[in-house]
Amino acid sequence: MNARFVSAFAADIEAMLQLRDGLGLARASLESRMRSFDRYALTEYPGLVALTAEVAIGWVQDGGKPNTGPPLDKARAVRAFGLYLRSVGIEAFVLPGEWVKQPRAKPPHMFTDVELVAFFTGCDKVGPSGRDRLRGCKAAVIFRLMLACGLRPKEARMLRRVDVDTSNLVLVVNASKGNKDRRVPFDEPMGRLLAAYDAVADSHTPDRHWFFQAGSGGPHPATWLNTQYQRCRALAGGVAPGSVPYTLRHNHATRVLTNWIEQGENLGNKLAYLSAYLGHADYEATAYYVHLLPARLAATGLTSITAVVPKVQR
Repeated sequence: MNARFVSAFAADIEAMLQLRDGLGLARASLESRMRSFDRYALTEYPGLVALTAEVAIGWVQDGGKPNTGPPLDKARAVRAFGLYLRSVGIEAFVLPGEWVKQPRAKPPHMFTDVELVAFFTGCDKVGPSGRDRLRGCKAAVIFRLMLACGLRPKEARMLRRVDVDTSNLVLVVNASKGNKDRRVPFDEPMGRLLAAYDAVADSHTPDRHWFFQAGSGGPHPATWLNTQYQRCRALAGGVAPGSVPYTLRHNHATRVLTNWIEQGENLGNKLAYLSAYLGHADYEATAYYVHLLPARLAATGLTSITAVVPKVQR
């Protein structure tokens, strides 16, 4: 019997993994899952010699939370095993493809004006903590900055003092997604807010390196930002349930698009500017926001990237 696999499926599992090795396909993650399946089959179906729906589905759902659907990684592993067995002439159950599809992500929450007022009122209610006297100031500023400039959460957290130029009203976002740098302008009210925060933070921590610096001397981790965001939501009466800090970036983009529509701008001409401002690698990522406002954008005809960027004419 195989030293690594112990069920009646041991030889077939190893043969499948060896085939993947020969094809140059990744083995580690599938091997780990198949070890779990192997142990499950031996324990729950010790006399079973054929891959049936009962054992395949039983393993996928074993230990899973009710009403959450099958774990994708387990479903993919046992489906791959079933397909392999059939390919070598062994009768086997193949888990339906629907089981291995990624669940469709819910569209991000779009704040109404009333909700935004409530959210930032909540931000302004955040007070200091024993370890962070500036917690309230940071929450009030960082989330306003993320909405105003469409920053990714990490981009906001990782801003250095030298990256924030309140005199010339511009941020420098360094080595963001795709390892690209970009300059992000902001308006005068935001400039005054950032300058005021910087002065207060400097009085507490002179010569700090990070704009939103943690007590450890480094930037705040993602968990801190998530915690403060949810704290602001709670203080705002629970607005935007299910949303996360990244939601503010989504709202920046959709509000820019909405403003352009109301001003009668040609989105086909403008989208390149939004793409550069947000630091997108391609127009596909920017055009995604077109789909978040179907009622407002339907009249523009911009329902896909093909309507935004013309095809290359040869």
